Formats: sequence, C-alpha cells, structure tokens
Amino acid sequence: MSAPNGRLKAWRNMLVAGLNAALAQGRITLDEDNEPDETPFDFTFAGLPARGRVHGMTYGELSITVVVNPKPTHLTLCAGEGDHLLRCLGDAYASGWLERRTGKYLQRTFGRPLFAIRNGIKPIIAAAHIAPNGFADSGKFFL
Repeated sequence: MSAPNGRLKAWRNMLVAGLNAALAQGRITLDEDNEPDETPFDFTFAGLPARGRVHGMTYGELSITVVVNPKPTHLTLCAGEGDHLLRCLGDAYASGWLERRTGKYLQRTFGRPLFAIRNGIKPIIAAAHIAPNGFADSGKFFL
C-alpha cells in the first residue's frame, strides 16, 4: 500500500490485525476451500481491546469486520454507517475482504473503504506497525 493517509492506514491496520488474529486462533486459513469459524472473536490490537468476525463468501473470499474498543453488542445487531456504527459498536469499525483464490490479499471496495473511527484513537491505530501473516495488505478488487 503506497503512502496511505491516516484513515486508510488505520483501516488497513485494523483488518490486518483482525486477519492475523483469526489465523492465529485457527478461525480461518488461507486455503480458499476452508470454511471459517464465523463466531466473533476477541484480540488485542495496539494495546486496545478488539473484536473481529469473519464470514465465508463466494469464490473462496472471506469478509472481515473489526471493531476497536467494542461495546457489549453483537456485530450483526448494528446497521447504518459512520457515526451510527460507532455509537452502536465501539470506537472504530473496519470491514473488508480477503481474496484467497487468485492470491492471498486484503481488498476493499472501490473508493472509500467501509470504515468509521473516532478521531481520538485514529493516530494510535494508524501508527501501529503490523505485518500481514501470509497474505498481502492490498490487491485487485473483484466484483
């Protein structure tokens, strides 16, 4: 990912941390035929509590959602975008996809990623140094 801005860097860091945690906890593999454990899971990211959830998608993709400083709600109970998601879920919300068929990499939708964050923690999350474990942090987006 070349010279990302603070929001894009924070989005990337949250999803890379969530995917790394899901891999470490055995909830997913990088094998496109492997079905994920879709139960929400907790982990620590940049010294903050976080909750992630993965879903199996078509063509071997996984969707991933990560919330930092989560409130005690289930990830699927909230709808909407931006500030509404933050009020419902926690201090930061990021969502994206892991491509596993044509390569192993994180992808986002065209334009802006699915992301909301409180300004107070954005510098902490954007400054984290985290390397992807077995996958790349960017790649081609497929419809």
